[in-house]
Amino acid sequence: MPHIASRRAALQRLGALSVGTLGTAWTLAGCSAEPRERKAFIEFLQTRVLNRQRASIPKLNEEQRKAVGRYAAHYDIITGFNKEMSDAPFTAMMARLEHTRSLSQLMAKRKEAGELRDHLPQAAQDVKAALDRATAAKTALSQPDDLRAVYDAAFDKLVAQPAGLMLQLLPATRGMLGAFLELLTYVETHPNEVTIAGSTVEARSQASLNKVNALLKKVETESAAVGQLESAIRKLTGR
Repeated sequence: MPHIASRRAALQRLGALSVGTLGTAWTLAGCSAEPRERKAFIEFLQTRVLNRQRASIPKLNEEQRKAVGRYAAHYDIITGFNKEMSDAPFTAMMARLEHTRSLSQLMAKRKEAGELRDHLPQAAQDVKAALDRATAAKTALSQPDDLRAVYDAAFDKLVAQPAGLMLQLLPATRGMLGAFLELLTYVETHPNEVTIAGSTVEARSQASLNKVNALLKKVETESAAVGQLESAIRKLTGR
């Protein structure tokens, strides 16, 4: 940290002082800033994270980072986890399907849908590994009790809860995509019996209609599971 570095350089220039005196001065100087830094960090977490309905990730600006001092590294655990999620391959893969609103559009993006479905088990492992790393880093922190209570609550809101929902959403999304792709496969392999117009599937025989209805029921069931989790995510994030 800049102020610590400059303090160390100044102490090193005071060669006339004994090593014991230097040690005492260093200890007192290091301890004097901690209560102020802790108070600033608690205030930041309380006002910018816990008092807000949305589970958003506020950034520490340079002034705030200087004010919280050593505790900026503690906040970096939270922001680091969320950056891992933003940079994860499944996030970009999901984004490519974001504006898909009909079966016809999904048919056009069938390759992307299949790639995402196949990647989601690995994505779940990656989320779990990132959560484990963040949790281990949090556990290893040395924090006074007043800060620990506030930090744990912020970590739960910005890391543990979103990760828990994501670990449910990923397999549910895989099930939904699998159901959609099964329906599209049936349509593709029975071009003389079934056609898609927008989000409507038209069958030309009772047998095809029965099959389509069964596949649509599966799609509906899997989609409902995803919808419930998305509602929980929106409730958490406010979006």
